[in-house]
Amino acid sequence: MDNDEVLKNYFKWCVAQRWNWMIGAVAPANSTIGEMHRNFRKLIGEIEAANAASDFRWVRFVSYPNKENILEFDLLVGGLRRGGDWERWAKRWVEINEHQLGARAGWEYSFKKNGNRLGAALNLVVRGERFDIQMRLGPRNSPKT
Repeated sequence: MDNDEVLKNYFKWCVAQRWNWMIGAVAPANSTIGEMHRNFRKLIGEIEAANAASDFRWVRFVSYPNKENILEFDLLVGGLRRGGDWERWAKRWVEINEHQLGARAGWEYSFKKNGNRLGAALNLVVRGERFDIQMRLGPRNSPKT
């Protein structure tokens, strides 16, 4: 199986799941990749602590820095007890980054607004660019079975 087939099947899996929302986030100007990752871990930890149900899961698509050296990612989240909170977490991303110039986040998809049309939003995420995919299935504190 080549990379294109792997990605196609991964997207099929994503589209088959029920997700609460997806936001796109940009790190502040002059941030390092390490700072962006640390701030992401803080954000996802807070989301999990505040809203995670037993089927909590997330997928992060991290774009490689572009010509302007902008660091950004798209975060797809599911398994929340209260799924309409994307606005809160988009604002929280900016707060975690101390309102530094360039830090922003916004809505890209929500099941509440878009229903089963996640595929179109995911196609916009990849836009033919290089990116890494990170994911976690289940809450961090769930018992091992």
